[in-house]
Amino acid sequence: MDKVTRVETVLDGGTPDRLPVCLWYHHGLQHASGEQLAPVIIEYFEHYGFDWLKVMNDYRYPAPTGAAATDSVEALRQLGPLNIHETEWRHQLEALRRIAAHLSGKALFVDTIFDPFTTLRRLVGQNLPDLLRHSSDDVHAALITITANLIEYARAALATGASGIFVSIPAQSTALSQAEFREFVRPYDLQLLEAVADARMNIAHVHGNPLHFADVLDYPVAVFNWHDRSPDNPDLHDVRNTTGRCVMGGIDHLLIGQTTLPAWRDHVEAGIAAGGGSFLLA
Repeated sequence: MDKVTRVETVLDGGTPDRLPVCLWYHHGLQHASGEQLAPVIIEYFEHYGFDWLKVMNDYRYPAPTGAAATDSVEALRQLGPLNIHETEWRHQLEALRRIAAHLSGKALFVDTIFDPFTTLRRLVGQNLPDLLRHSSDDVHAALITITANLIEYARAALATGASGIFVSIPAQSTALSQAEFREFVRPYDLQLLEAVADARMNIAHVHGNPLHFADVLDYPVAVFNWHDRSPDNPDLHDVRNTTGRCVMGGIDHLLIGQTTLPAWRDHVEAGIAAGGGSFLLA
């Protein structure tokens, strides 16, 4: 099988000649242009011979014009519609166009988006708990604005030739209560994902340990990904059977770079065995 066929076979629930593999990390090039970023991503992908590519996105959501920090209700109220082609995201979109041209017909790729709540959290930092507690109406207004801008960006990313978006979702149960997750995270995730639901390879990266996992199982995505090697989280086999959707995992990201090659090989083989069937190894 070629790389595209291998990945699409798994997405469709079939059995590939071998499991498709992909790994990723933050390249730290958020200061660079799209023209500079694209060849680094392509070189990384080709050097390791991965089957598909997750493009990291380290360009930050812009703070309100003139605001030193988004640390107050007043700053939140300044958030508004963005022309995404005038933000730092224009560099990511240029990189995606160049990656699409290079990989056309050879491999699928997805772009990375931090979900609306994560985007808000990165904007307000340590002020988030107070804002949630005392200014929930303003938080919701900000999330509505952020979601609309992320939808516009996601559609632009898909228009470059990306096969989907990889959405990072903050679902750690020790960081947010279930009530907070259901109020501030889930509704805006659903708006974002439903707006791009036609994409072939949308991925929900359910971030954290342990998780509010039951609250994401109906998300409209092709693939679920989470820290499945944690004993506190469900395994690949159970989630695949529950959702009927493709799952991705098998590798503990905390061990990369911290084990010898033989130990790493044993870990990956154990992950493949634990998956119990067809999935995306990552």
